[in-house]
Amino acid sequence: MKTFFYSSLFLCLLFSAILLAQDKKQSSTKDTIYFVKVEEMPEPIGGIAEIQSKVIYPPEAKNKGIQGKVYVIAYINEKGIVDSTKIIKGIGYGCDEAAKNAIKQTKFIPGKQRGKPMKVQVAIPIMFKLD
Repeated sequence: MKTFFYSSLFLCLLFSAILLAQDKKQSSTKDTIYFVKVEEMPEPIGGIAEIQSKVIYPPEAKNKGIQGKVYVIAYINEKGIVDSTKIIKGIGYGCDEAAKNAIKQTKFIPGKQRGKPMKVQVAIPIMFKLD
């Protein structure tokens, strides 16, 4: 009887922990928690075109004909300001830094969970293409 009780209790606790972990998908940076997924994800004011318009193509990349996408994680706070950025996949030649700078200059509509603004991380692709 005791074994059955403890087994049932263990399964209930395990199931609760799994549900809680799925509900609060989070990432942390510098002791600050950023959600990975919320009901309303952050959006750049003016759309991705606004970020793209702030990108300055590095001269070294232009001269060498470097093209491609840079993938950046942006950590956005409750006010829609980018706290920090991190390169997921870069192409080098100054393009990674140019992508980070363009994202840092952009204001976002904050992400929301149950109507409340939250700190959220988002992955943003920045295209570098020569004309």
